[in-house]
Order: sequence, then C-alpha cells, then structure tokens
Amino acid sequence: MKKVFLALLVAILTSTCAIAQKGTSAAGINIGGGIALGDYKDYSNIPIGVKYQYGVTDAIRIEAVFNYGIGINKDFGGGIKTKMDALTYGINAHYIVNPESAFKFYPIVGIGGGTAIAKASYSKISSSESSTGFMYNIGVGGEYSLTENIALDLEIKFQSILLSGSNFNQLPIVLGATYKF
Repeated sequence: MKKVFLALLVAILTSTCAIAQKGTSAAGINIGGGIALGDYKDYSNIPIGVKYQYGVTDAIRIEAVFNYGIGINKDFGGGIKTKMDALTYGINAHYIVNPESAFKFYPIVGIGGGTAIAKASYSKISSSESSTGFMYNIGVGGEYSLTENIALDLEIKFQSILLSGSNFNQLPIVLGATYKF
C-alpha cells in the first residue's frame, strides 16, 4: 500500500511540474484607435498601453492590461474645444482556439476599472473633470508568431466604463507586439 501511495504521489508531483513548465509569460505594448459609441460618440481616442500575459494552459491565457486613450480634440468653433481621454486597467481572459498554430485566434472577455477624463477649453480658460467606474469588455483577437519569442496581435472589442449617470462605450481596435519569456 505504501508503494502504491508513493508511486501515486510521484506521479502527481511529476504531472504538476510538467504543467508548471508549460506556462509562458509575455510582456507587450499596444497602440490603436478607440471609436467612441453612444452618448460620447464624438469623443474617440488613441489608446496606448502595456500588457502582461501568462499562459495558464496551452489554450487559456490571462492578461493584465493598462491603457491610456489620448482623446482627439473636438472643435466646436469660436475657440471652444473638448476632448475625452480614457484610462482603463483590467484582467482579460483569452481562450486560444488553435494554440499549436503560428496564427492564433481567441475570444476575449475582461473586467477592470476605467476613468473617463473630460477636458474643455475656451480661449485661454480650461477645465477638466473625471469620473471612474467599473469596466468590462468582450471581443476577439488574432496573434501571429513571428519567431518563437516575438508575436504581433490585433484585437477588436466592445468596452464599456460604467459611470454614474451614463456609460462611456467604445470600440478599441489595437495592434500589439509581445515578447515571450
């Protein structure tokens, strides 16, 4: 009985170590365009960000992401200008449909937080106000491995920051690059 228990223990420990070795990490950058929707449709932005990815299994990956969307000025004429920046941070989950391929496809679902920063100016007078809330997103992505360690990706997702009174919804389309280590 002791030999069976010992053999079972060795098998469990060996399989646990093998699973741990399958996990890969990657760090990367993103840049793209955030198309604003709904109440804030006039306030698109250019998201720039960083990300860290960890492969839980060959097919499941989690990602921590931090993006700052630089607002595009809206000119109302007469010296009145406004823009809306967006800061988002969160955790995304990817299910990689074809993990063995050089081109990988994956759905994305994520949660986190976000801050919408409204800025207005008239002549030399300016004002700024921000509101923070819960953020969620859902979308799709594709990744192409250039080498064993370097990959390019393209993602499109619906993203919503739930603010008091209204939501800041956008459709970020981002191009990214990651380095796997």
